Amino acid sequence: MAGVQPSRFPGYEYEARIDEACQANWIVEAFNIMRDSGYVAVPMLWNLNYPRDTEMGAFTVAGRPAYDALKRMMGR
Repeated sequence: MAGVQPSRFPGYEYEARIDEACQANWIVEAFNIMRDSGYVAVPMLWNLNYPRDTEMGAFTVAGRPAYDALKRMMGR
């Protein structure tokens, strides 16, 4: 994908195929699937603010389109 840099961390090479817009879409889709399933009462998104220069930084939501998408989904 254009503009996506490969990971500096071994084992996370798939990051180069997932841009921030894709992350946002998948997270919102997952929450919608959980809501519509009737089986999930309290969904949780754990990875909100990992420092971006760490191994877990690729999973960060805060400050990315995923955060804004979640806010829109919740009507905030």
